[in-house]
Amino acid sequence: MSTSGLRDSRYLDILRRLGEESPNRSVLSEIVDRLLEILDAERVFLFRFRKAGGFRVLVGRDIDGEDIPRPQQRISHHAIRKMEKAGTVWVVPDARQDRRYRSEDVFLGRKPPMSILLFPLRMNEEVVGGIYADHRFRTLDEGDAQREEVQAWVGLSGVALSLREQLTRLRWAEKKLEAEKREPRVIRRSASRRLRTTVTMPEPQEFHGMLSANPDVLDLFDALRRLSNADIPVLICGETGVGKSLLARVVHESSSRAGKPFETVSCGGLPDSLMESELLGHVKGAFTGAETDHTGILVSAHGGTLFLDEVGDMCLEMQTKLLRVLEGGNVRPLGSKDVFQVDVRLVSSTRHDLERLVDQERFRRDLYFRLKSLVLDIPPLRERREDISGLTRHLLRQYNWASLDHPDGVAPQISPEVMERLSDYFWPGNVRELENEIRRLAALGFQEITVDSLGPFLRDRGTGSRLANVRGGVPLEDVVATAEQEAIEAALRRCSGNKSQAADELGITRKALYRRLKKYGLLEGRADSDFPETQVPQANA
Repeated sequence: MSTSGLRDSRYLDILRRLGEESPNRSVLSEIVDRLLEILDAERVFLFRFRKAGGFRVLVGRDIDGEDIPRPQQRISHHAIRKMEKAGTVWVVPDARQDRRYRSEDVFLGRKPPMSILLFPLRMNEEVVGGIYADHRFRTLDEGDAQREEVQAWVGLSGVALSLREQLTRLRWAEKKLEAEKREPRVIRRSASRRLRTTVTMPEPQEFHGMLSANPDVLDLFDALRRLSNADIPVLICGETGVGKSLLARVVHESSSRAGKPFETVSCGGLPDSLMESELLGHVKGAFTGAETDHTGILVSAHGGTLFLDEVGDMCLEMQTKLLRVLEGGNVRPLGSKDVFQVDVRLVSSTRHDLERLVDQERFRRDLYFRLKSLVLDIPPLRERREDISGLTRHLLRQYNWASLDHPDGVAPQISPEVMERLSDYFWPGNVRELENEIRRLAALGFQEITVDSLGPFLRDRGTGSRLANVRGGVPLEDVVATAEQEAIEAALRRCSGNKSQAADELGITRKALYRRLKKYGLLEGRADSDFPETQVPQANA
């Protein structure tokens, strides 16, 4: 280990903390922030490779010390593949000369980076992740990579990542022992993995009604525990159905305002003409149809929490009025001369990339910065495989089998094949889709849940999915293309062929979606009716 880094008091402080506590996201962010400084980079990302392929960004920070939203789309996947293959520091001195190094940023009109610098992170001699740095106006080169201070901090990030993995495995082992004392729960791995062994899935941890065994979600729980006495605004980001509304309730229940009002505004569910009246309230006669006084949600939430669900769907005019209220704390109902002083904590959620909406002038920049004091990013269910078993059992208990043709109160048995299908499914609708399937099974009153009990999207997956039929010897590029095409077709079906909504759900730009549609021949002769909407009963997740 370099002595240059050891002379840095922040380095020693983080080393001490790594020895005393779990390397949570705040520690990783501090390491990334320090690398931003000493590399003089514009952006730095810490990522971890997935065993099933691909990678996940754990932390992405910019030169202003802000979290980067949707970091997966903001970096060059080609550069990461090059570094993984080489297994050494990878330098791209002029990334603009090769289109393969571009990210989704370029399709949003943002200037691509001039240079990219990547450092591999190893665990037991295996490259398990890396550090990604870039800059739009200066060259990051091998000289930067060879500096002792840089190597020391990159090494520290590797130590933190390794400790995080070890503590996660230890936590799982402890939960496994506890579970075995109560009831062994065995699930077989998918046959496609060729390993016909059995594994015991970890029991999820509960935090104010939200369950998870996923390390990233557990980091969110830790952050909320540390900020329980803080009143800063919170922005919750994630795909549709991941549980943003539930996490908003957890933010409230874990804060000093627990027990006080928790009011929700569905920004996408109210027409613009009603939004102002719903938020601010009105007096009798304020407008046609206002036959009685109505207390606004902002006044009702006084002393508690106001949750703006899908705030990215709010119109610009209402954004301006909301910002005015947030700045002064004064609310005047429509048609009234009275002004009410309100004290609310603001929690918002969005499935959109708000930074992209700001660039497109569809969301106010000043409101965006006011909302994002603390950003909580919930991973999709497909990246939380360890949660599927626990969530399934929790949902079975929640829907009370004793009242659904089960007079003896005994919940049905779940076959290992069923749990295998649930664990292997992509879950484009996330937790909401899983919940809908469990509700359907509950309504049908099965004594034993087998593969035949499942919905067709799960039951027929072994034979109906093109991806499931891919055989050995097929190039990885073809497998990835097949999976991508299936994901696009499924998103278009759920969105009734609406390409803008499908692009939002897939986390890509509309332009990027059109390129893929053209690539897979899904544009020619296809009308929106070719992707009929899949009707799914609504449920809170």
